[in-house]
Amino acid sequence: MSDDIAASAIDSQFAPRARPDVAWVELDGQVVAFDPVRMTSYVLNATAGLIWQLLDGSDTVEVLSADLAAAFGADLDQIRSDVLTTVRRFGDQGLLAGVTGQRSEDGSGDRDPDRSPSRFLLGPESP
Repeated sequence: MSDDIAASAIDSQFAPRARPDVAWVELDGQVVAFDPVRMTSYVLNATAGLIWQLLDGSDTVEVLSADLAAAFGADLDQIRSDVLTTVRRFGDQGLLAGVTGQRSEDGSGDRDPDRSPSRFLLGPESP
């Protein structure tokens, strides 16, 4: 789609939305998401799972960050940084609607050695 943005261009004013075809379930405090296009599953810890569940495209990263900071009594700047990093990582993995990630369709290129993964996205797991 020509209106897609690069994951690296996601900023605090972006309203992220999970791709509707990515199936997910919460198990024991972790979210497991499955990308049917790439036949890849992802295990997210509680924090990334919470962020994932909020990605309906109605709120910007800034609003999500403010809501989470208020709910947890945490520092807004730190939460904003963590949410932005996590949302960009979701975008890099091709899990967001309207975002072009680092990953190619065959799964190659999904690791950028110059970028450390979000500490909340535990990584792709073999299905």
